[in-house]
Amino acid sequence: MQRSTLRTPRRKVLMSLAALGLIASACGSSTDDGLAADADSAGVARSFCDSVADLGANIQTGSPAPDQAAAAAATMELIPSDAPEFATSYFQAIADATQLQATGADSSIAEAAWANGQHLQVSAFLGATCPDSEFTSSASFQGMIAMGMDMQAAGVATDAGETATPTTIASGTSDDAATDTTPAPAPTVEPGLNRVVLGEGSASGLYAQVEWTVGEITSTNADAYDWLTSDAEVGDNEFWLIVGVNGETQSNIRTNYDQDDFFLTSPDGLTMNGEELIDSFGENLFQLEFDGQENKSGFIVFATPEQITSLDGWSISVKVGDQIPLVLPLVGEAPALETVLVLDPPATLGVRGDSIWEGCEITYDLDVLTAEVTIDSSHDNKIHRARVGERYLVVTYDITSTTENVGSSPCTSSAERGFDPEFFRLSIDGRVSTPEALETEEINEGATVAGQAVYLLPAEATELTLLGETFEEVYNTWQVDIWALPGE
Repeated sequence: MQRSTLRTPRRKVLMSLAALGLIASACGSSTDDGLAADADSAGVARSFCDSVADLGANIQTGSPAPDQAAAAAATMELIPSDAPEFATSYFQAIADATQLQATGADSSIAEAAWANGQHLQVSAFLGATCPDSEFTSSASFQGMIAMGMDMQAAGVATDAGETATPTTIASGTSDDAATDTTPAPAPTVEPGLNRVVLGEGSASGLYAQVEWTVGEITSTNADAYDWLTSDAEVGDNEFWLIVGVNGETQSNIRTNYDQDDFFLTSPDGLTMNGEELIDSFGENLFQLEFDGQENKSGFIVFATPEQITSLDGWSISVKVGDQIPLVLPLVGEAPALETVLVLDPPATLGVRGDSIWEGCEITYDLDVLTAEVTIDSSHDNKIHRARVGERYLVVTYDITSTTENVGSSPCTSSAERGFDPEFFRLSIDGRVSTPEALETEEINEGATVAGQAVYLLPAEATELTLLGETFEEVYNTWQVDIWALPGE
């Protein structure tokens, strides 16, 4: 079946592509000024790296099919003689696919071989073969590996005996080609060493202001210490599932995660903690550390009771301590969850403050802007995640000092910091508590400032009442029905 070449569909950059950025900086492009600096030490490997960069540039920029084919053929000519079989077959599949496309022949079988290639292992091979860190961080060759993963995710057949689902190689002709998204059949695990790319995840969700997305997923029975290398051997009763994750902070925060914060759950409910956190080269990472609004990626390595060939029913969780977890399926999208319960704010409240001087009555007008039951709260200069079985009630407001001086008493100056937690309490099904945080700036005479009160409440709460210092000062009551979340 003849197919025209088309542009790679644009999609959100997941963990696998972020990891490939490291490889981009390692290989560079053939036009880099620094290429000659270490030519003697690089030898053939340097020329091979140049050819890989050129091939990726042709694919990523949508060059004509003959140019892609020529670049792929050059890469095969320069590939090191001691390159592992998985890398040689990977680039051979690209060369075959592009050559068939250039001649107008059916390239479905070659594309299937490319789609079913060992993307993660090829990434590690390139990183080890092209280690020149002084090169620029050009991502010119990301396209070829990204395209292979796109084809795999779109359901290209993984068995040469099956008809491949129509797919496309990058070109500048169209952005609108329809593809068949029928899932590929589960791979068959043969005796001996197996390293199988099971697919590319798509589920994402928020955990404490970090959006986590599932990336590439690989299953293997290789030994834990060399599973990514070309000379890997079958492990002694060891099986591993390697799950890529990408985290993106949603605000300017500082936080970090390590392998102990990730859990794998089987369809039968068996839960496994992350064993290692690694990068795309198989090197250990201490943690994924965020400093501001940014992306960080890595692979979580899980030990499984047997080699996994189907991801149906499997999920990965993000959970720190006893907090409410984020649960993401390894197949398909995450179900939509309601994590915020919006309550109707009351009308302007006349509230009291701490009266210090005799005859001085400290008063304020308080306009509630929002009232929400939620699982995340930002207070005390930190993002907080509620524990399992608990929630936060977050009340934001504008508060205005209406205090007047009485005689010689400096009432208005006392009111500047006179709104204390005991004057804005919450009754939870009859049990009264003060706020976990009451954040209000200094309230000058006649001024209005913003503030928020954060309360901790059990998830089974049904009635919430805002109170003043006494039970007679009832400001507002809400009836609530708080839902349970996955992992509770």
